[in-house]
Amino acid sequence: MFFVLGVIAGLVGFLPLVAGLKAIKGVTETSNLSYSSILVLSVVGSSIVLFGAAVLCIVFNRENVLFFVAGEAAGIVVVAIAFGIYQVFFRSRGKGS
Repeated sequence: MFFVLGVIAGLVGFLPLVAGLKAIKGVTETSNLSYSSILVLSVVGSSIVLFGAAVLCIVFNRENVLFFVAGEAAGIVVVAIAFGIYQVFFRSRGKGS
């Protein structure tokens, strides 16, 4: 059960990264926020979500924190791989090729 909750937390931890990628599309040459600053903020936001969820698990149920953190790691890795595959194979169809 805690592994599944960790996978869900990993999925939620990936959402700031997706939001950062979408925010980059609105950056112009004269924007105050550059590409790198948006990505750094999204990585910090993702880290806060993941570490915050792990700390809450430590506070409320210390015995199962290993399963929870393993689920978080597995969740964010699987979601990142699935997102990359989606971007390569499904988003690029019909764009100039």
